[in-house]
Amino acid sequence: MLPHLSRLNHHLNITTPVVFMLASLLGILLLSKSSFANPLPEFTRPAHTVYGYHPSWGGDPMLVDLTPLTHIAVFAIDLQNDGSLTGTSHWHSVAPTLVERAHNMDVRVHLCFTAFYDWSAQTHPTDFVLADPTMRANLANELASLVNQYGADGVNVDIETMSSSQRDNLNDFVSLLKQQVDEVFIALPAVDWSNAYDETTLAELSDGLFIMAYDYHWSTSDPGPVDPLYASSTWGDYAIDPTTQTYLDLAPADKLILGLPLYGRDWPSVDHTIPGTATDSGDAVTLQDVPYLEQTYSPQYDTASNSYYILYPGHQIWYPTIDSVQERISYGMDQNLQGIGFWALTYEDSDSNFWEMVLDEVGVLETSEPSNEPSSEPSSEPSNDPNNEPSNEPSSEPSGESSSSAIALAGDDQIVYVGDDVKLDGQTSTGTSFLWMQTYGVTVNLRHQEEPVASFTPFEAGTYAFDLEVTSESATSRDRVVVVAMDQEEKRGACQHVSSSSWLLILMSFLFARRKNCLPSSASSVKN
Repeated sequence: MLPHLSRLNHHLNITTPVVFMLASLLGILLLSKSSFANPLPEFTRPAHTVYGYHPSWGGDPMLVDLTPLTHIAVFAIDLQNDGSLTGTSHWHSVAPTLVERAHNMDVRVHLCFTAFYDWSAQTHPTDFVLADPTMRANLANELASLVNQYGADGVNVDIETMSSSQRDNLNDFVSLLKQQVDEVFIALPAVDWSNAYDETTLAELSDGLFIMAYDYHWSTSDPGPVDPLYASSTWGDYAIDPTTQTYLDLAPADKLILGLPLYGRDWPSVDHTIPGTATDSGDAVTLQDVPYLEQTYSPQYDTASNSYYILYPGHQIWYPTIDSVQERISYGMDQNLQGIGFWALTYEDSDSNFWEMVLDEVGVLETSEPSNEPSSEPSSEPSNDPNNEPSNEPSSEPSGESSSSAIALAGDDQIVYVGDDVKLDGQTSTGTSFLWMQTYGVTVNLRHQEEPVASFTPFEAGTYAFDLEVTSESATSRDRVVVVAMDQEEKRGACQHVSSSSWLLILMSFLFARRKNCLPSSASSVKN
């Protein structure tokens, strides 16, 4: 297995307080100018469906920037042979806050329901549950209850390797479910090997078919592209294009979502021959691993599959890049599909460059900030804004700030010491609800996340960044604050160097100013 494929932890070997402060301040500049540059504008909405699965192992979905999405599916609760559901505790823990936040951003929340073949028992739960009319109806009722309990928007049905004997029963189940929830989306395989699914009827009954256009090469297969774009003599007839064309023969384009992988695989292999032969199962690599991979090894491009790969001793890695994903989204848009989607959110590490590319490809709706339409109620108090021209127009608000406005102000950047109780102060913000989210640095226990003032204690030296998201009735705003934590043993030494390093304070102020200029005081931005 290739080492260091998870996110790298960089540890600075600090020899003097001055060097440490310079490195930390440089970190602030880099964070503000590269990682956080060009935030997605507020009120940006995709012109086509952008569907993302958020897996239970992906951390807190409240930390996901929802701006570029139309749907987020919470993965997953799983069906058992007796009709019971496992994994519901995760849904109950995240749905109450996620639904409210998503709806404030015009994003729909789905509960993802799964059913998989049990290879050890050689059974599939649908052979017991969907086959029984009473259990089938009870399942639809229970799923609808879970969704409607929190005001969520629908169910994503992900039933894989199902027997063709349950084809009609699945249709009936989807019909029962659709009667009780607003939306039903159905995940379907790239290749329906056993004709188990009635794609035409399912398209009629549901709001969308999520085509899982991936795993053309899988963990136990030989090395190769996970999502080849076109059929070829090298890789055969199975690829995204023939899969999509098959679905277009069975269902309207406006019911199809092209599902794309944000992962690839690293296979141990006999040699570097392409196509190769695996010597063991392949391990997953994700889009967030790509910078490390391409800095460490020499990437190559396979024209037969429109895919990137890397060869290193005893291994072949086939993986996605922003460019390769863009090529596939562009293909989907050329087919006039309802939209595109991803397995899975967090695999891209919330890269703003990635999401800007996605919105460029799918297009955005022409929207603007909510306007304060005039009403019959006059304003009882003058504006406190000295730049505001007097107006004779009536206002919908009797006084003070408009209830539709949202302005996030996360406070000044800070230099603190390890072990300090650090306060993040957003009290000058305007809005009705608050959410603090850590977006950079070693994970900390962030206290009072849903209050204007949050706090945390850094236990390691380094740079930390936090976003404050403020929402109102019809607006969302986000601002970022950066905190640099120094080691306690450097505290005394840092004070001793101040008199001889006063220029450093000027540099510090300069960098802070540069950071503030890079990020508007009120902006909706992608976390990093």
